[in-house]
Amino acid sequence: MVTIKQVSAHSGVSKSTVSRVIANNGSVSKKARAKVEASIAELGYRPNSFARSLKSNKSNVVGVVVVNMGSAFYAEMLGGIQKAFIDSDKHLMVSSGYGDKTIEFDTISSLIDRQCDGLLLFLESDFTKAEINKLCNRDIPIVLMGRNGIPFGYSSVQVDNQSGGYVATTRLIEAGRRKIVHLAGPQNLSDARDRLHSFWKAVEESADIQKSDCRDVIGEYTEEFGYESVKSLLAEGADFDAICAGDDDIAAGVYMALREAGKKIPEDIAVVGYDDNFHARHMNPPLTSMRQPIEEIGLQAGKMLLNMMQSNDSTNINAVLGATLVERESV
Repeated sequence: MVTIKQVSAHSGVSKSTVSRVIANNGSVSKKARAKVEASIAELGYRPNSFARSLKSNKSNVVGVVVVNMGSAFYAEMLGGIQKAFIDSDKHLMVSSGYGDKTIEFDTISSLIDRQCDGLLLFLESDFTKAEINKLCNRDIPIVLMGRNGIPFGYSSVQVDNQSGGYVATTRLIEAGRRKIVHLAGPQNLSDARDRLHSFWKAVEESADIQKSDCRDVIGEYTEEFGYESVKSLLAEGADFDAICAGDDDIAAGVYMALREAGKKIPEDIAVVGYDDNFHARHMNPPLTSMRQPIEEIGLQAGKMLLNMMQSNDSTNINAVLGATLVERESV
């Protein structure tokens, strides 16, 4: 492995000058810097990250917790985060919390113990202030993503789920649907609560639809929930002409159940999803869905955290991004 001593000998400058160039710290002439950088490139020198972190008291590691990094939704978000840090000297340490409060708590605690310089968190669970104070026993910048699981004193990048849910429901009403079922996600999640609330708000504010003709079913953000819910509705003889799905996974299950029952989309039952995941456009028929700016959430959150770490600015910023309706053929 190439050492600073070898770079010094190759470039003809002192080891201290080489160190200042590598750390980008202190006064170095343009001529000396050019020599050192040329030698680094020619010799293939790579700084020892661990040694540098000991000197700077920074790990240059950013901890990231999402629900499930294996899902398409969070993979896209992680792509945005990576873009935010690609030109920095920071590295990402990514973990999944799987929507389990104990796992989320232990994962965050582990990242803090590893001396991460900052945290990006997409949490399913709600944490109390006492729990967060117990976790964050040292000053560390935190940015929340997606939903505000910690609704106090932290910067965040969120999506306006209330507006998105309202638009999705209104689109079904405008299409002439009058008996709408909302298949909602788990109500311990703020985004699921917001979408359910906005569904009923759109129904109640419409002069063209009766609240008593609509209903909701609460479950999970899974294909299985969508499938079983529609099977149950059909078995009980429920009268409905549209499904407002809490997310695209639920919508995929809805499609399966309707297809098995010989129901046509949208002729018999219209369907709207949420998220506009990559498979929405490939469903048959292609799914009308509310698009969340998933990559943009990660990109903005990453940039926000990077700025906080570089400027030592503790001012909290809360950005809210809008969801947009993507019209396809399911309504």
